[in-house]
Amino acid sequence: MRLQQVPSSGNGGSEHSDETLYSVKLDVFEGPLDLLLYLIKKDELDIYDIPIARITGQYLEYLHLMETLDLEVAGEYLVVAATLMRIKSSMLIPRNPELEDEEDPREELVRALLEYRKFKEVSLELKSREEQTRDIFGRSDLVAPARFTRSEFVNDFTLYDLMAAFKDVLDRATEDVFCEVAVDRVTVEDRVAFILTVLEDSTGVRFADLFDDNPVRTVVVLTFVALLELMRTGKIGLRQNNPFSDIWIYPAAA
Repeated sequence: MRLQQVPSSGNGGSEHSDETLYSVKLDVFEGPLDLLLYLIKKDELDIYDIPIARITGQYLEYLHLMETLDLEVAGEYLVVAATLMRIKSSMLIPRNPELEDEEDPREELVRALLEYRKFKEVSLELKSREEQTRDIFGRSDLVAPARFTRSEFVNDFTLYDLMAAFKDVLDRATEDVFCEVAVDRVTVEDRVAFILTVLEDSTGVRFADLFDDNPVRTVVVLTFVALLELMRTGKIGLRQNNPFSDIWIYPAAA
């Protein structure tokens, strides 16, 4: 993941020329099939009988959320979005009763998801074995770290769990109100400092609680971007005890 500071597109002589935008690139972001599998698992849907209209709507909501965060989304996400829209349109066309062997428009997608899931499970099994071997130490290395190490957080949740938690926070955030008053401009750096201060004397903070101090949409988005930056630099770790449960944020080991 990279956090890039991008100059504003405003004119150089404008009074707002010092403003900057933040573009986030997630190099480790799972692909679009991971997102579909996540949505199916989250809502406990039958992968062989996918409610395509429902899944398409949820998928597009996540793409919109990525746009809100200025996430650089790979083109494959848009290809899958187009595929879902095509399947959704095909499902609206009445089936021809004379064609008994007419293929379900979802069949190709289901095959792709099943094959992808199979290889993903094998990959995770191999990764688990690698980590088990890596965690075998001699007696001199048996002292546990004072805090969690970054590697302990990798397999506990997916980035889509994090996006889902953020979506819940964003849905509850108040709309930005614009008026002619002088206010301090909040930056990503400010929110980075805020998160580190909260974690300074804490053993862990619930993800949703991190946004309670200023639940305005703009600040909520900046706080989430700051969280991604702290994850990238290894200063914090995240843990989810059970699938789809609350996400907790911890200071990473020094």
